[in-house]
Amino acid sequence: MHGRERDKLLRSLRAGQPDTQLQEQLSQVNEAVSRRDETVSPGCYTASLHATGAGSGRPFLTDEQQWDFIRPEVAEMLKRTGVRLVPKMGPDGRPMPIRERGFASARTGASPEYFREQLKLRPDSTEVWNNYGAFLWGRRQPEKAIEAFQKAIELDRSNATALANLANKLWLHSGDAAEADRLYARAVEAAEPSVPASILSDFAALCDEGLSEPDRAAQLHERAAQDENYPLARARYALFILKYRNDPDGANALLARALEKQPDNPQILFMAAQADWFYNKNPEAARRRLHKACSLDSNDVQILGMTAYVSMGLGDSASAAYYYRKLIKRGQSDAQAHNDYVLALLMGRKPDGALRHLAQAMRAAPDDRIVPMIRANRAAALWALRRHDEAIELMRAILNDTPPPQLELEVLAMLHVAAPSSANDTDQRMHQLIESGVRSDGNTVRSIARDKPRTERDAGYQLASMIEDALAI
Repeated sequence: MHGRERDKLLRSLRAGQPDTQLQEQLSQVNEAVSRRDETVSPGCYTASLHATGAGSGRPFLTDEQQWDFIRPEVAEMLKRTGVRLVPKMGPDGRPMPIRERGFASARTGASPEYFREQLKLRPDSTEVWNNYGAFLWGRRQPEKAIEAFQKAIELDRSNATALANLANKLWLHSGDAAEADRLYARAVEAAEPSVPASILSDFAALCDEGLSEPDRAAQLHERAAQDENYPLARARYALFILKYRNDPDGANALLARALEKQPDNPQILFMAAQADWFYNKNPEAARRRLHKACSLDSNDVQILGMTAYVSMGLGDSASAAYYYRKLIKRGQSDAQAHNDYVLALLMGRKPDGALRHLAQAMRAAPDDRIVPMIRANRAAALWALRRHDEAIELMRAILNDTPPPQLELEVLAMLHVAAPSSANDTDQRMHQLIESGVRSDGNTVRSIARDKPRTERDAGYQLASMIEDALAI
């Protein structure tokens, strides 16, 4: 575009000319450019986009551009989804051309400045307030996000998306499952008869996990899974079936269909990995899917956490530490994440780093529930640093505080390996716990056993496997 052409357009814009005139000028510019450059077609499709997000478009096609035109990749997409286009009949009784029209779009990066401007331009827009709520939630400002969703609903009580968003956030942030239930029901009612599958699927998750009503959840999951264009609902339904019904073939078929539809969807890969790990007993498949999911979305804390957990379960402490470190950097800095990272460092023979990081885990501990677990990892780190007396003293102190059965079994096994002379005091209680079906993590036991002489090391590793599998000694 020449400078004079640009100046003419700017003058028209500043003069407030309507979109139709501006688009006419744009078509003229395109035609002029086509005469100067043979790579540009004289026909075009012009569009206008305003700061408010509203816009319009208009075709300016040549006589040579009046036939059907659908790009091969779009035609293939329509074929896969089973959509058949029927041409409109013209005044002469003949079918009119079917065209895939190109369009121009612009998106400003979401930012506080962008939304401040949008709220000035459209303070009564329920859509803007809903989008602002989603933006605030992504910025970890849950209270302000909830207020924005509430404002969106005040402006339009039938805004199903805002109702569902508010329901979801009240459940996740405030734990108010009852109010979330009421809001989801309103969202479904407002969107009938074509309720988005995303709303149905989220509502199903609430019914299952928040309200313990699997029958309601099943109905919602089944309805959501019928939407061919939302395969994530099928993946969620598959996990639900694995959880409540003895139908692994049906569940895996749903997952396969979801992955066929969207093979690069990280959430579907994540759910397929859960099925492989917890139900199909195929850990290597779970690992492959999770690694791919992480490569597609390196910021999802659920995916990172599951990948770290599976890596640890497969004995790959280096990968586990890597993913736990990424998890913590992404803001998942609770005591459990820190404590799990400590154990990965410990198994990777980095006790100094583990001991330093235990202080962060302790500071992040919200209550006494996880503190005994942190102390058990500290005992293992002290042992690895050859501060054996301190480690044994701490193990005994943990047992004196009457820890939960799972942790008690772990520490008893640690003490059994660290101080064989006290085996008579620990064996009977370990027998009782194991025979009652208590399971525990054996990695701290392995971290103590691995530097022992071969015979004691092998016995320690066997004991670690026993407490994980709840086998009788």
